[in-house]
Amino acid sequence: MTAAARLSAFEALGRGFANLRGNWPLAIASVVAMVVLTVGIVVSVVPLLLATGLEVADLARLADDPQAVEKLRGFDPTAFSGSQLLVGLLVLLGGLVVTSLFYAWFQAGAIGVLSAGDAQAPPGPGRSPEYFRTWSGRDFVGQAGRLFGRVLGFWALWLGLWILWLLVLAGVVLAGAWGASRWGGGAALAIGCGGALPVGFSLLAMALAMNLGQADLARADGSAAAAVGVGFRVLSARLGAALGLWFLFFCALTAWGLFAGGLGWAAGVALADQPAAVGALTLVRFLFDMLVNSVLTLALLAASIALVRSERARSLNPESVA
Repeated sequence: MTAAARLSAFEALGRGFANLRGNWPLAIASVVAMVVLTVGIVVSVVPLLLATGLEVADLARLADDPQAVEKLRGFDPTAFSGSQLLVGLLVLLGGLVVTSLFYAWFQAGAIGVLSAGDAQAPPGPGRSPEYFRTWSGRDFVGQAGRLFGRVLGFWALWLGLWILWLLVLAGVVLAGAWGASRWGGGAALAIGCGGALPVGFSLLAMALAMNLGQADLARADGSAAAAVGVGFRVLSARLGAALGLWFLFFCALTAWGLFAGGLGWAAGVALADQPAAVGALTLVRFLFDMLVNSVLTLALLAASIALVRSERARSLNPESVA
């Protein structure tokens, strides 16, 4: 196979968007999945709220209703039946587990479809979306089933890495407290500042490596552990491109948030005397938010897949690139 050209952040993002345009039903499926996840989480919370006497409406009005805030402040969990609270907590825990498994299944399918699309298209930037088109419902389900275990294993490995990071952070905090008790506030400040830089950089590096690593999960001879290693190796080789992808992603997400927020505020002012219209507009905005967030998230995933595959084709292990 001819080695792929090294892609810049803009080229990887362009290839990612072309991949997503070629497999556009995946964005619709993502919106449906997000709605299912939202409903699942809400349904999981309801039994706990019923057991405690709280209402979903009270929580929704916390931002602008002082009475709802006062009601929450006066909440006393000891005033309710322990068995009801236990059942509510168990239902909540079960719901979170089920929704997490569903999200892992969907993520596995999305990674599989987008990876297959990138593998099918000729290497390099500027490719037509037609080259990437691999979507079918059967293929998505098949990819989800094939990669589901890998995604769970990948998450488990990263959970362990995040726990280690939290332990390091706790160590820095404790070292600062020990320094303060032994040598005073100046020592605590020195220890804290000295530890903050590597701890903060490691947080950024781990987040970027995790995003890049999941892009390698669909490789035929890959594994969860191998994907973790690939994420760090690609990050070390293409730190600027990885940062560029996230910067562009957050810029787009922020721009949409400002636009949608401003439009919602203007519509709320204009329709202040029409609560039904405001409710309908809120629902429409919620669905559009899900669609835009899904498109941007999938485009970032597809761009990361393009970046990782191009780097593997160039330097990591060319003969194993699908």
